[in-house]
Amino acid sequence: MPDPKRVFLDRNILSLSIVIEPAVQQQTIKWGGQSHTSDIHGYRRKPLQGNWMDDEVACLPTIASLATNGFLRLFVAQEVAFEGLKANVVGRGTKGDLFRGVDIARCESPIDRSYFKSQTIDQVADSRELIEFCQTLMKLDVAKIKAVPKFWDRFPAQMQKNFGNLDRLKLLLDALPHKPHWPDAFHLWSADV
Repeated sequence: MPDPKRVFLDRNILSLSIVIEPAVQQQTIKWGGQSHTSDIHGYRRKPLQGNWMDDEVACLPTIASLATNGFLRLFVAQEVAFEGLKANVVGRGTKGDLFRGVDIARCESPIDRSYFKSQTIDQVADSRELIEFCQTLMKLDVAKIKAVPKFWDRFPAQMQKNFGNLDRLKLLLDALPHKPHWPDAFHLWSADV
């Protein structure tokens, strides 16, 4: 079998892979000559959106199968995992989760923001914090960091190499004038790296 193709998953794919949602249905039964109505809690199939996302959802079982059979190797970046801390994960791990039992590896961020700033769990899960970090990276003068070996040597070798790819990130960020989309640009850059 050839080496599996590596596939980077973004948060929307992980969300779309859960194809069920909670549902409540009232049920009336007769017991002892009386009628009793109760809420029955369960799941139902999420309705299709009627847009381009329906095609993405339709592809997900094939992607899961290809990953399970070794043709694909799925990855999620640390920053995508952080986004997931605030995501609704109802249905994750159930029969309605298309990626249930599929191995999804974690990849590090090209440049880990924890080297620049301490943050709480709420902060790392907040997309505004990633936008702020992107702004920092846009202004960063790597030559000045390299000029201070005591600071530069704290970065792992791979991260030092990734500082050389900042022009690609800057290109992606410049192409997106609306900063709320900058986390997506950071994820695309992560996939590139």
